[in-house]
Amino acid sequence: MFFSLLALGAVSFAHAQDCSKYIYFKDNARIESVVYDGNGKEIRKEVQEISGVEDKGGERIANITTTKSGNEGNSSSKGVVKCNGGNLYFDLTVGLPKQDVNNPAIESNTKTSYLTYPADPKIGQTLESSLDFNLNGTTKGKSMKVNFKVEDRKVSGKEKVSTPIGSWESFKITYVLNVKFKVVGINIPMKLDITEWFVPGYGIVKSEAYLKGKLTERSVITAIK
Repeated sequence: MFFSLLALGAVSFAHAQDCSKYIYFKDNARIESVVYDGNGKEIRKEVQEISGVEDKGGERIANITTTKSGNEGNSSSKGVVKCNGGNLYFDLTVGLPKQDVNNPAIESNTKTSYLTYPADPKIGQTLESSLDFNLNGTTKGKSMKVNFKVEDRKVSGKEKVSTPIGSWESFKITYVLNVKFKVVGINIPMKLDITEWFVPGYGIVKSEAYLKGKLTERSVITAIK
């Protein structure tokens, strides 16, 4: 649930320089996605609601409220997305449970970090990958700390991707997400290989996570309202 950085749709690069074309900057927009496990079984639904779109300091900024519901329980979080010159800056903490509906003791104490999505991606281009942040709190009465570190982030290719709401030419962005859980002094490391399908000027339409080469989760945009 921690790697999800979901978004949507697509338009041609002719519109990429216009931040208003991104769905994240449509006030009151509602973005719906479905997450499947490695066997194709639905495990949760995710809804992102956009609000507070404004231009500030040469940037377009919007708030995103993410609600998740499914087999893992329910959770909600808030985040920020920015755009400058068509370049998208996505709050990496979007989707992290700053407040878990089933366990309000879990809170994110991390500073906001951003992943950059360029307006004009180039295959082979290296992207920002020095992000390192923590999630701290308690669960079932025990202290918990989760560290997330992004490495080896790049534009690895270009291909057509299909979703329930359409098909588009997109860029494949790949990176390694290192996750380290620490509960009652015990460290549990995990390394996920993430692939996102990004359409300049619109957003991320699909993402996948692999653990030791095996697909564990796939997220696909299903509706925009």
